[in-house]
Amino acid sequence: MTHRSNFLYDIRQDREVTADRAFIDRIQLSIGDWGLFGTEDQVCETLTNLRQHDVMTPDGELLPLFTGDPFLSFRQLLNIRFNSAQVDKNTADVSPLISGKVAYGDRYRRPEALRSATSRIQFQTSLNLTRFVQAQKFKLRTLTDRPPRLLTPLVLAISADEAWFRDETPLTKATNLIVGPWTKYAYASSRPLEIHVSRYLRLVEGVLNRALLEATPEGATRPLREKYYSLQEIEFYWEFDCESPIAYVVSALPKVRSLASQFFEGEIETQNRDQTSLDVLHQSPSIKAKVGKGTWLRVYAKTTKRVRFEVVLEANIIGEKSGGQTAASRNALCSKISELASYATSKLNPALAVIQAPPAPLSTFPAIRLLSEVNRHSTDQYLAEAIVSTLVSFDRISLYSNSPFKESVHRLRDMGVLKTVVPRSRNYTVTDEYRTALEQLRLNFSSP
Repeated sequence: MTHRSNFLYDIRQDREVTADRAFIDRIQLSIGDWGLFGTEDQVCETLTNLRQHDVMTPDGELLPLFTGDPFLSFRQLLNIRFNSAQVDKNTADVSPLISGKVAYGDRYRRPEALRSATSRIQFQTSLNLTRFVQAQKFKLRTLTDRPPRLLTPLVLAISADEAWFRDETPLTKATNLIVGPWTKYAYASSRPLEIHVSRYLRLVEGVLNRALLEATPEGATRPLREKYYSLQEIEFYWEFDCESPIAYVVSALPKVRSLASQFFEGEIETQNRDQTSLDVLHQSPSIKAKVGKGTWLRVYAKTTKRVRFEVVLEANIIGEKSGGQTAASRNALCSKISELASYATSKLNPALAVIQAPPAPLSTFPAIRLLSEVNRHSTDQYLAEAIVSTLVSFDRISLYSNSPFKESVHRLRDMGVLKTVVPRSRNYTVTDEYRTALEQLRLNFSSP
C-alpha cells in the first residue's frame, strides 16, 4: 500500500472508519492566562508592540504574526488579531498557522499568581492541524520505509506550493488537506494525533511567549503565565479516495438529510426546504447534519479525487465526553483527544452505514400501497397527509417530545413500513420494501 492509501479510505469498499486513522482539521482553543504588570500605559504599549512580531514561512520569509489597531487606553476596544485569512477560501495564501484574536482574560476566578496583574489576557485561537502538517518541509532523500525527516525546524506559517497539486487538485484554493509528495502522508501517519497536537501547541505557546516578552517595554515587569486551556470546538475527519467525488456527494445528500432533524446545505438552514441545494461551501456541494448533542456531520468533496467526512464536536459535548473543556497543562489537554476521536468515530460509523448502504432491491409495492398504509395507521386524514408530505420532502420523519406523529409512526414501524435511520434514533424513514413507492410519490409531487 502507498502512504496515500494508508491515509485515505476507499469509497468503493470501506464501510467503517477507526479512531486511530482520524485526523484533525480545526481546533478552537482559548489559550491563557498571561498577566501583564506595570502601569496602564506600559500594558497598552505591550499590547500595541505585539504587532511587530514576525513568524518565518517555510521559504525563510518573515510574516507579521498580528494585525490590528494600536492599543492606547483601557477604555478602547482591544482590536488585535492574528494576521490570518478571515475567510476559509483565502487560506491558500501565505499566512500564519494561528488565527483568532487577543482578548481580556474572562475566567471567573483569577489565578492566585495573577491577582496583582494590571490586566490579564488570553489568545482565542483557531488552530488547523492539517495545515500545520502540510506546511512542514522534509528531506528529499529520506527512505520511504522510514518516517520523513524535517528539512527545517517546525514552522508556524504556510505557503502553498504548486507542486503539491500536480496529481490532485482542490476544488477551490485550499491548504487544509494532506496532499503532494509521499512525505506529507507519511509524516501525518507517523505519530498519534495527541503527539501532533502537542508539538503544534508547544510551538504556538513558544511563539506567543516570545511575542509578549519582546513586546514588553524596557523597565516594565515581564508578563507572567499561569497555564490555562479551554477547548471550544474540534473537527475530526476521514477522507475517502473517490473517482467522482462531486457526483458521490450529490447522490449522498438525501441520505445525509435523513439522518437528522436539523441540517444546513452550504450555510443555509434547510430544515423546511423540499429540494436539495447545490450551494457551494468552500469546496463542493456540502451538507451539515446534526447527529447528536453538540455533534455535526459534514460531507463534501475536497479534491478531484477525494471526499471528506467531518465530525464537528462543540463545547457542550466536549465537556461531557472528555471530563471537561478546560485543562491546566498541555498534556492534560492532549489526553482528551483520544476520547473525543473515539466518540466522533462512534457517531460517523452508523451514518456511514446509511450513506454507504447498497441500493435497496426493487419492490413491487406501488405508491398507492404506501399511501394506503399511512392512511390506515394514522389517527386522521390530516395527520396522514402530513406524514406523507414529510417523507416526500425530507425522506424522514423526526419525532420529538409530544410529537403528534408519535403514535402513527410507531404503528407504521411495527407494520414494517417505517424504520429508524440508525439504531435508537428518533428519525424514521421508509423500509427497503417501500423505497420504490416513496420515489414514485416524489416524482409525482415534483411533476408540473
